[in-house]
Amino acid sequence: MEKKVPDSYVPDRYAKTYPTEIGSQRFEPDNIELFNLDKTQNLKHHYVKKFDELKNDYEKLMIEIQINERIYKSKYNFIPVIGYTYFLYSDNEKEFLSMISPEEWKSKFELIGKYILQSDGRWFEANE
Repeated sequence: MEKKVPDSYVPDRYAKTYPTEIGSQRFEPDNIELFNLDKTQNLKHHYVKKFDELKNDYEKLMIEIQINERIYKSKYNFIPVIGYTYFLYSDNEKEFLSMISPEEWKSKFELIGKYILQSDGRWFEANE
């Protein structure tokens, strides 16, 4: 048969950092002055700055994902080589990737952008 323990029993009650029974020393959090007006302004500035950095990183990541998705969904009849510049064109119905630059090829197609394939399979916009 299991031995019953009274409801008021707290194991290791002397090691606890909070009161465990009636009549114990009063429990109050330490009075830390972290949230004075000047300190909260610094904290607010820090967190707003950190949030803006994360937001900018997220927006850059989403643009990168959209570019990669757009290129991988486009039509091309060659195997892209890492490190070379390719050109994404639109012919109003479909988008296609080409090795031919707009200067070499006078066409009616609209140039969307110049992109370089990286070794990890991601495409980046060429800034030339």
